[in-house]
Amino acid sequence: MERSRRSRDSDGMLRRAAVLALAIAPALVQASELDSSMRCVHGAMTSAFVPATASAEQLANVALMRCADEIEMAAVALAGTPLAPSRIDASRIAVRRELHGYALAVAAGPATAEPSRSVSNVTTAW
Repeated sequence: MERSRRSRDSDGMLRRAAVLALAIAPALVQASELDSSMRCVHGAMTSAFVPATASAEQLANVALMRCADEIEMAAVALAGTPLAPSRIDASRIAVRRELHGYALAVAAGPATAEPSRSVSNVTTAW
């Protein structure tokens, strides 16, 4: 009697663990795909082969074009199952929008902890 109860308890725990793993797995896949697309954009923006005369907007657009495969994989992972073209399109737009903002932030350079001089030395002349 005791053994059958233990086996049922362990079976229940295994089922719960399997359900939990299936619930968490898509989130992990989404995170890894988004991370790889962010790494690709960062690499494209900080490449040594970036022309010095290009604007930040142009560089961001080129980075998104270079990372089209990673963006597509992230969009499919974000869309989840069942795969529907409209969900993939919506997630592709969302991923591209976020990565475009990220590329512009990378182009702007690292944020400093100090306030800018124009804000810290404000004087009013009447």
